[in-house]
Amino acid sequence: MSQLTQFRRPIVRYLPNLNLVVRFDDSGISVRAYRCRKWKSVTWAQLASLADDTEPVVRFCETDHGSRVLKAMGVRLPQDDRSDGGGTA
Repeated sequence: MSQLTQFRRPIVRYLPNLNLVVRFDDSGISVRAYRCRKWKSVTWAQLASLADDTEPVVRFCETDHGSRVLKAMGVRLPQDDRSDGGGTA
């Protein structure tokens, strides 16, 4: 039978190619930009809920919010092409 790992202290790593600092601790995972103060955190329970395919709220947030953000960035999504009625003949 396996046991959960307990952190003696947080694991903090700097990712130079992404310019991010990541911290793993008992509460979850935290991320911040290098030389910034404010951390963005996700709990372990929230991460575990992402692995559950039966969560419609998570799936809706991934698709709906994600597509809105991409549209705001100017990305043309495949479902936009179908709704236009246009396409290649």
